[in-house]
Amino acid sequence: MTWATVKASLLLETGRNDLSSNSRFELYANMAQQWLDTTILHMKSRSWYRVDIAAATIKVEIQDCWAIDEVWYVDSDGERALIKEVSDERIKSKYFKQVSDLTAGVPSVYAPIEVGLTPNQDDLTSENFTDEFTYGSEITKFGDHYAYNAILLMPPADAVYTIEILGYFYSKTLTTAGASTEKSYWTEVWPYFLIQATTLFIEDGMRNSEGFRDRLQGLSTSMEGIRKMQVMEMSGNVNQMKG
Repeated sequence: MTWATVKASLLLETGRNDLSSNSRFELYANMAQQWLDTTILHMKSRSWYRVDIAAATIKVEIQDCWAIDEVWYVDSDGERALIKEVSDERIKSKYFKQVSDLTAGVPSVYAPIEVGLTPNQDDLTSENFTDEFTYGSEITKFGDHYAYNAILLMPPADAVYTIEILGYFYSKTLTTAGASTEKSYWTEVWPYFLIQATTLFIEDGMRNSEGFRDRLQGLSTSMEGIRKMQVMEMSGNVNQMKG
């Protein structure tokens, strides 16, 4: 089901024609999706992000990821291996030299890192960074970094690898312009929950505390089915692993 179809049902549910023409529905719906994404785990909560990295790469940026579960590499022979997670402090203490002074190899460890600059340094780019600073550009995300997370890989890659990141990602952002074709997990599988969660945030935005509490209670009860499905899937995986 497209966002346009869900939006039409949302309009009927709320009667809020004033919200349909100025992207307010999209504001509330995207807030609802993020809340659903992080409140209830389901069979599509996790997904893969894959990217090729060049030799000497130490940083991988990931957009709209709110938690990383696993990181793997795939080499030129198609061999796949899990990369071990370590703390930011441990990886920096072990690989404390400049990147150019480190011995390249197969990425064996990673750590989540913060790569963004402060707002008053938004004007810095990869081109003018070295005019003010000597080191650090290789682990910096320039410009708009707010929707990005990143991992630091060590040692620096000695060849081209495909990095595979299994994590928890926010649903696709819904827009007014793309409403006729845009879909997300919630518009496709659970449109009712998206409508109810969007209405929940509309109630909150209107400072209707009683309506907010009533809808939250009803929505939480309704979502128990998704939670049970997740438990059943996890139980099935455990049974299969035990043989």
